[in-house]
Amino acid sequence: MNPAAKPQSTKLNLSSFHPTHGLLHGHQPMFTTLITGLLSFLLLYLHHSNKSVRRPPGPSGLPIIGNLHQLGSLPYRSLAHLAKIYGPFMHLKLGRVSTLVVSSPKMAELAMRTHDRALCSRPIRAATNHLTYNSTDVVFAPYGPYWRNVRKICILELLSSKRVQSFRNVRKEEVGLLVDSIFVSSKAKAPVNLRDAFHSLTNNVVCRVALGKSYREDEPELEEILNSSQPLTSGFFVGDFFPSLEWVKYLTGFQRRLEKNLRQRDSFLERVIAEHLLPRAPKRGHP
Repeated sequence: MNPAAKPQSTKLNLSSFHPTHGLLHGHQPMFTTLITGLLSFLLLYLHHSNKSVRRPPGPSGLPIIGNLHQLGSLPYRSLAHLAKIYGPFMHLKLGRVSTLVVSSPKMAELAMRTHDRALCSRPIRAATNHLTYNSTDVVFAPYGPYWRNVRKICILELLSSKRVQSFRNVRKEEVGLLVDSIFVSSKAKAPVNLRDAFHSLTNNVVCRVALGKSYREDEPELEEILNSSQPLTSGFFVGDFFPSLEWVKYLTGFQRRLEKNLRQRDSFLERVIAEHLLPRAPKRGHP
């Protein structure tokens, strides 16, 4: 070893390093393109969100989620509180969905009578759309010729004054059975769950009117179908407020629960139809 040789310096010359050195070195055009694309998307999003559109007054929301965080666990109370601040005609942004909140008789009349054609259709939600066969029932079908025809059939067959009067005995009998069951429970000093009692009363009346019998023997099955439907139709689903994220239902099991509930409904209604068709089958020896 030559003692005269000077050892190499171990100091790092920081000035020789570049931020894009290593990973980004050689890929600077791609990195620039990516950043430019992200900035362009952000600018377009801000421009779309802030473009001048006349809207009713309302609270300013957060980016992306809008006013969803202001609804809380009791939305009706939160909306009543916000209406005191912003008035009876208020605009909210629930995710990507613009929503108008009407909270006075005058504004309700304006929305439901003066502009009823523009506001009469219900919003399409993932659960109700699936469980009503692409919103083809009288409740969730959009306004148009199909809805008018279905509504006409419903009124003539179920809701006309003559029809409602003809079901009077059904209502009377079911209320009598409910009173009798409460009386028996009181004699035995047993508690009565009024919520379950009135829920059963409603189901029995609706089944007898629409299906021809109460289906008390199938009450556990009906309860399971109805109890599994309620959280699906009334719960929060991200795709209802962010349409571009509707695919999430396949990852969370939401779609699987919808399909299971629909199969249960179809199976029950198929049995109802079969029971109605059975007495009409021709008997042997008769033409």
